[in-house]
Amino acid sequence: MRKLLQLIGAIVLVALVLALGVLHARERWPASNYVDAMAKGQFQQARAFLKPEVAEGNPQYLTALANLNYLGLGGPKNYNKAAELYHQAASEGYGAAQLNLGHLYKQGLGVTKSAERAFGWYVHAKISNNPWAENYLSQLSVELVLTPLQMSVLRDRWLKLGALASEPL
Repeated sequence: MRKLLQLIGAIVLVALVLALGVLHARERWPASNYVDAMAKGQFQQARAFLKPEVAEGNPQYLTALANLNYLGLGGPKNYNKAAELYHQAASEGYGAAQLNLGHLYKQGLGVTKSAERAFGWYVHAKISNNPWAENYLSQLSVELVLTPLQMSVLRDRWLKLGALASEPL
């Protein structure tokens, strides 16, 4: 009888732990709902689902919201807002945001066009192991936008992420 009570107690404990895990998982549902909304083309809803994650400063979701602003999905195109959001996520070391912020600087969208800053963000995207970063660094070199000497000086100047991130947009 005692072993039966211990077994029932253990089952109740496991059930309680699983229930708490499910409740905790529900806190993460906004991100899942975001993915579902995107798949259905419901971009305004996707933006709404991102708000709790963005409010927490989650770089992945800051980048997702920046992408929506950049593309004009679920609202008007807003390159300035995209740049702000990418900058916030990029400053945290998020490689996708670093790469995208580099693109904005290279094209002058939402920020002042700057090959130097594009280079800096591409370098940090490479440090963050973004697989596309090397391609864009090579483009800057092949297009002769920056000379090898300029790249070397910039690499030394912005070697630390904080130095580049502290530059105003």
